[in-house]
Amino acid sequence: MKLIIYILLLGSLGLSAPGHSANPSSASLQEVDATLNKVYRALKKTRTPKTQKILLKTQKKWLKQRDVVCQLEGLPDRRKAWLAALAKDTTKRQCVIKETQDRIARLRANQMTPPEVVFTHQVQDKYPPYPEVWGYEWAEKTPIAVYKMGNGEFYYRFSRKSMCCGKELNHYLVTFFRSEMRELSRTELNEFGKKYNSKRTGYRKSPKDKMVHDHFKLVFKNGSKVMKAGGGFGRCSGTIDFPYSIQLIDRKGTMIAEKTPIILYDQPKKDLFAPPCVNKSGEISSRTGDVSFTFIPIENDNFLLYESRNNFIIRFDNNLTTKHPVNTGRFFMVNTRIIQRIKKEQLIGLHADDIAYHQNVRNAVERYLIGLKGRN
Repeated sequence: MKLIIYILLLGSLGLSAPGHSANPSSASLQEVDATLNKVYRALKKTRTPKTQKILLKTQKKWLKQRDVVCQLEGLPDRRKAWLAALAKDTTKRQCVIKETQDRIARLRANQMTPPEVVFTHQVQDKYPPYPEVWGYEWAEKTPIAVYKMGNGEFYYRFSRKSMCCGKELNHYLVTFFRSEMRELSRTELNEFGKKYNSKRTGYRKSPKDKMVHDHFKLVFKNGSKVMKAGGGFGRCSGTIDFPYSIQLIDRKGTMIAEKTPIILYDQPKKDLFAPPCVNKSGEISSRTGDVSFTFIPIENDNFLLYESRNNFIIRFDNNLTTKHPVNTGRFFMVNTRIIQRIKKEQLIGLHADDIAYHQNVRNAVERYLIGLKGRN
């Protein structure tokens, strides 16, 4: 597989808008492979020699993960023979296409605009009408702040650890609909914060003020609405495991859909829990993460869904649907009844306050998400 790895590594990070993967059934392996190469070459030009090495390392890691997920061990090493073997195996071919599309989206979400590309808040575009931009995801669990600008555009700001300088943070500003990103210096970050904090969603001028755009219920023009359900107090929110859901309710008050947002991380994360959340202190390790989300209304009965401490911002319409790929990468929208069923199944022989119960729930949900990802 060395030859294949070398060819793919010539190009796999890009500058076009993240989250616009094609349907696997309508994309060919050659097409997604070419896109991956194009995206990588473009992004590589923006990296320093040190960060190019890190980029190469992460790409090799992804290739190994792809081979495991798609069960590619034993295929020929030569590229033509490898492609020919996949052409005969629809399941493996579609798996490779989906994994490659997901990789392209992740790389684009971690893009960095070349230094000569600069944007300011004085862009001329007015929204709506909205372009076909539906969301972004990125690898790290990174706190973000979202700003609603006067022209209908949304900026989101986030910071991530520098890939070259230890604990130092790099700061970025992204336009949602224009799909542009630029890095901010510490001075620019401070100046932007001073000037535009009043446009930040959830902004408080003082501790006594109410949130400005922090919405947990949205009512649409047709009388239907989406609501945030579940939760509780502090770390004991609900039942600890996936306590929040989104309910879609029609104008007569009938709930027609309920979805639970969940994050599937690349690597397990550890959480410590203690009484009164559980009957005995203990640690839970899982790749799954709860999502305590916020709605941001936009025009045309659309809205943005994001969480300030997590790694996504996604646009939905008033039917709770999105063109951003969900259930294929890190972000999942799962039927809440399925989560409730899993919780009930894991209670057999255990108590709801047992650490073992919560670990089992997390494990079962993780298996379900991985299976769901494989089917989509």
